Amino acid sequence: MLCDACVSAHKRVKLTRDHPITPLDNINGTQNGATNNKISKRYSCAKHSNEKLHMYCEQCNKVTCSKCHEASGDHFNHKYLEVATASHVFRKSLAVQLKNLTEKVCEIEVQVCIDNL
Repeated sequence: MLCDACVSAHKRVKLTRDHPITPLDNINGTQNGATNNKISKRYSCAKHSNEKLHMYCEQCNKVTCSKCHEASGDHFNHKYLEVATASHVFRKSLAVQLKNLTEKVCEIEVQVCIDNL
């Protein structure tokens, strides 16, 4: 789920320009059943098909369902976050990294200008 600015950026970046972007209203069920089924499977657990992926396993760096973290699950005793919380954490981290990179680019540009004098 991306805002318009992120969709535009997603389409410009070589690495992501071929990724399919599905409008939110299509996910909510206004498109044909085959596509909705495909989307539903994408957000469902591979091991527990009736469970939605709503947790992020910090140890494995994977999105999981709650059953995966139960005693018999592959991610039992692993640290996890709700997907929304993990998303917020990652966004903050990316913002800090972007700020640091931007500052570094500015420093390099200033140095290049000084070197060219």
